[in-house]
Amino acid sequence: MKHEVQLIEKGGKPEWAIIPYKEYQELIKVYDYFDDEALFAQALERNKDSETIPHDLVVRLVNGENPIRVWRRYRGKTMQELAKQIGVTQSYLSQLESSKRHASQKVLKLLAANLGVDIEELIETSSEIPSV
Repeated sequence: MKHEVQLIEKGGKPEWAIIPYKEYQELIKVYDYFDDEALFAQALERNKDSETIPHDLVVRLVNGENPIRVWRRYRGKTMQELAKQIGVTQSYLSQLESSKRHASQKVLKLLAANLGVDIEELIETSSEIPSV
């Protein structure tokens, strides 16, 4: 491919390169692409030890599904397994997952540790906007 380049020299050395505008636009696209790729690679490297959350899990949480149930299922645990691991009955865990009861701080800490999440991830939030 032949490039139309005009060089402007200063002191006998190339100082400027003038290229057709179309070629300039193509170079900018390529530069932006590789710049974005580099930023993406840097972000991946910085967060390589962090867990990524699947989109469908986020959607379920945003749509108001019980976070304890969502995280338990995501971690591949049965209700019976999780209840045993945190020292509560399966019935109690079922009530927590159906939002019929609220977990104590102690149980929330046990759930969070067992499911590998922060306590805040297990607390249901209302989707309603409070009146001021």
